[in-house]
Amino acid sequence: MSETLTLVSADGKTLTAPKDAIMRSAMLKNLLEVAANSDEQIPLDFVHSEDLENIIEYCKYHVEAEGKASEGDISKWDGEFIGRVTQDDQKHLRLIQTTDQLQIEGLFKLLVQGIVRKLHNKTPEQIREKWNIPDDLPKEKKDEIFNTTNWLYKKSQ
Repeated sequence: MSETLTLVSADGKTLTAPKDAIMRSAMLKNLLEVAANSDEQIPLDFVHSEDLENIIEYCKYHVEAEGKASEGDISKWDGEFIGRVTQDDQKHLRLIQTTDQLQIEGLFKLLVQGIVRKLHNKTPEQIREKWNIPDDLPKEKKDEIFNTTNWLYKKSQ
């Protein structure tokens, strides 16, 4: 059985995960390489427990699937996983920030691709409404931006 590590989330929940799965995080891998004792709990004060559970699930799957599952199977699992964990926009943004801090490149890329899909073919007004972004640019500045980037707004035929 693989060695396990204990992680403590920002909200105090203690989770255990296989060390080889945790090593998917470049930040934690570096931390463990310099830590004297990996038997201690690792506090992750910037990670919500729900996010940590999802991150551990992703990392465990990818460790277990490595060399065993086809690229198609992994892509299918990734798509289903991302679809499930990113239904809530705020949670999606939180996961992006967390995976960036933990330096989990594969998951980070999948999460960012999910944001891109959510924003694709949306007008600036739709994006502001969806993400509660205030419309604080003066009309002159908006016109300048539109005139230099209007090619972005043309729909393909």
